Amino acid sequence: MIPNQALLELIPLAFDKSRLPLPGKASGKVRDWYDLPDGKRLLVTTDRLSAFDRIVACVPYKGQVLNQLTNWWFNQTSDIIANTKFPVPNPMVEGRQ
Repeated sequence: MIPNQALLELIPLAFDKSRLPLPGKASGKVRDWYDLPDGKRLLVTTDRLSAFDRIVACVPYKGQVLNQLTNWWFNQTSDIIANTKFPVPNPMVEGRQ
């Protein structure tokens, strides 16, 4: 188990929003996205935690876990049904078409 003090020290490091030098940024409750010129979309998963359509906190590493879990499921189901799996260049970033 991680000591409480170690967890408290991580809170300021939570990733609350992306700041990429790309045009066309939009934000949802958990993800930020950027429309790319080739018709694709870049999704950035943040550490924001929402409840009842409100951002209530930022949990360190939440976005990374969520993004990697999504990627894992896309890999597991790709032989069953076509999906929009694209490369994951960073644990918190994925591309979609």
